[in-house]
Amino acid sequence: MKTKAILLSMLAMLITGSLWAAEKITVKLKDGTTMEGVVVSETDDEITLKAAGLKLSVDKEDIAEIERPEKPQTPQAPAEKPADGGETAPTAGGAPKAEGGEAGPAGKPPVGEAGDEKLDLSEEMKAKLDKLVRDLGIVHNEATGSEGLEWKAAKSELRKMKSRDVSLYLLTKFKTARGVAKMHLAEILAPRGITAIIPDIEKAIAAQGINQAPPRLIDILGKLPSHKSASVLLKNLPKARPPRLQKVITALVACGNPRLYPALVPYLDHRDARVRATARIGLVQFGIKLVKLEGGAAKLEAALVQRVDSSRYPGNYALIFAYVGHEKAESKVLGFLRTQNRMALDEAVFAAGERRLSAAKRSLLDILGSSKLGTNTRLAAVVALQKIKELDVVPQLLNIVEKEGSKQVTKQIYKTLKGITGQGRLPSSAAAWRKWWREEGSKG
Repeated sequence: MKTKAILLSMLAMLITGSLWAAEKITVKLKDGTTMEGVVVSETDDEITLKAAGLKLSVDKEDIAEIERPEKPQTPQAPAEKPADGGETAPTAGGAPKAEGGEAGPAGKPPVGEAGDEKLDLSEEMKAKLDKLVRDLGIVHNEATGSEGLEWKAAKSELRKMKSRDVSLYLLTKFKTARGVAKMHLAEILAPRGITAIIPDIEKAIAAQGINQAPPRLIDILGKLPSHKSASVLLKNLPKARPPRLQKVITALVACGNPRLYPALVPYLDHRDARVRATARIGLVQFGIKLVKLEGGAAKLEAALVQRVDSSRYPGNYALIFAYVGHEKAESKVLGFLRTQNRMALDEAVFAAGERRLSAAKRSLLDILGSSKLGTNTRLAAVVALQKIKELDVVPQLLNIVEKEGSKQVTKQIYKTLKGITGQGRLPSSAAAWRKWWREEGSKG
């Protein structure tokens, strides 16, 4: 009897397990979008749902919450009276109920498993959505012979309609739409995290080539923070030429995964200044995120340190070092403070302030006191000293301010003195500051 009970229990687990897999779940994305459907497959990276006859893949990193129905208890074998004479255990039986219906016979999937669940949209609402989608394709009003404005009003209204059912219905329209209407629908669905549009976008880019495809397609991929959209962008990155290359880099950064940084590092040395600037800004954004990830910033630092000495554009690296790296990056910043390369110098001054590099004080004071350097560079140096905020620079600042000819720099030096010392009420007078320093400041 004991063996029979175990076999019955195992059979019950198999039955209820298959029913559980077919249950509907509700997925809430980080951008506020809610989706509901039957789980088709699930991995560590993504979950695929079937809803309204369509399969939708969602990256788990984009999910804020997953609501699953209560898992049914495992039916037990017919219980025998325990040997000690205690109560028999209650049995839990029956298949789980499908949404809005009665529990079906054991082993049969609930309604909706095949993707035939109904959207909660009235026929009137569907007709309204159909008209709005048609209006998206009107770019020329034949009646008036002028540019059609219907698409603008339609797009604005559709963007406000963010319910799960409307989004899924629009996705069905996207699959069959053509031309500008399809583009508009993609722009509406992308911010909602509907990754099911990515294959169509990828096909459109492949058909025309990354340099000839509408730039809006690249923007759409950037609005879909997903490893799938990033994969499409990475595949096309080597083929892109300026100015399309900058747009691909920007979209890749917008995908939000800082571990993609190796793809951008080579572009810090690109021959086009606009590409270099775009890559630099992207790596700064990645660097800020990588600092929060264990080991991530160190890897980026290592990649940059390895390249910077042979780079023709070291200033691109100095700015990134403001946000990532440790000793190696700091030594590079200190070296840049003595360079003749003006861009590298300016970025290093900023980096020294952001990293609060005490070892940079002497170089920053030299830069501030140099009449050969521009006002902006000197202003940046005194701001960096304010961020480092160490009292021992006060006498040197007073020596400089007494000889300073620029009103801008003079004003900033006094502001820095107040920021370093906390003496906000002292006047902008070198004599007053020297008196304070002799009587109080030097003792602190």
